[in-house]
Amino acid sequence: LIERLKFSLTNLTSVKEKELIKVKNSYILKNPLKLVENKGNKYLQILAKLDPLSPLKTIERGYSIVKRDGHVVTSITSVKKDDNINRGMVLLDGYLKKKNITFEMFQDKYLNKLFDNYKIKDIDEFSMSLGMGKYTIDNMIKSIVKEEEKRKKSITLKGISKKKQEVDSDILVENMSSIKVTISGCCKPIPGDNIIGYITKGAGITVHRSNCKNIMDLDERLINVKWNDNLNKKYPTDLLIYTNEDDILLDIITKASSNDVVIDSIFTLNKSSLKVLSVTVLVKNIEVLDKFCKDLYNIGSIVKIERQMF
Repeated sequence: LIERLKFSLTNLTSVKEKELIKVKNSYILKNPLKLVENKGNKYLQILAKLDPLSPLKTIERGYSIVKRDGHVVTSITSVKKDDNINRGMVLLDGYLKKKNITFEMFQDKYLNKLFDNYKIKDIDEFSMSLGMGKYTIDNMIKSIVKEEEKRKKSITLKGISKKKQEVDSDILVENMSSIKVTISGCCKPIPGDNIIGYITKGAGITVHRSNCKNIMDLDERLINVKWNDNLNKKYPTDLLIYTNEDDILLDIITKASSNDVVIDSIFTLNKSSLKVLSVTVLVKNIEVLDKFCKDLYNIGSIVKIERQMF
């Protein structure tokens, strides 16, 4: 019996000891201040969500709580046209007081523009739109300011476009001058190619062929550019020449020389049944390149020629 009691007490002591260790290592005892801080943060988050719902915050945003016959108006249908106009006038008056401007100043600076932009015919319709909650004055004014900024930017660009562009520029950029322009290395356009400019971040404009895969899916940051017809120089572009013979290098060089084309580099990409040569050439324009390619087909062993694009 004594042994059984000892065994039971030992087991009970062991269980209680583990429970005490668990309590001792609990998050609450180890981090009581952290627990209080977390609870406080949760309450602050709840207060932050409730704050915008207060009547004062609602009024600051350009709205008001409207009552009719002692009851809060909860539906537009319960308000007559004149009531909407009056409510709109109250909102407008509150906005003018908040901005510390007179109605005459507001009328001269914004009202006619607001009428035009929002297709509003008179002050009653304007007030009714505000009263019905269709628009807020702040958002309407922001749209006017944004449009004015766009107009000023457009005027600036037009002023720049009147300046004479550099006569030695390879590429002429629409509405701009004295801007860094780089011909892209991915598609290597040459005069006669359809081209488009891409406005980079801090590196000027890069010019691509219109069918370049690197700008095909872009809608923004594109700008119209064109070649300067007054220049007489050669530009690099890459060709892939597919042939079923090995010894045609001399033929290619001969054809290039007779077409006023310079071979800048040439190397083999594939040595299987169909040999592929990567050739970088310097040409004046697309017409010279097309004539050169047609002449290459006369070699006979050439299967296909295409412009290379990275």
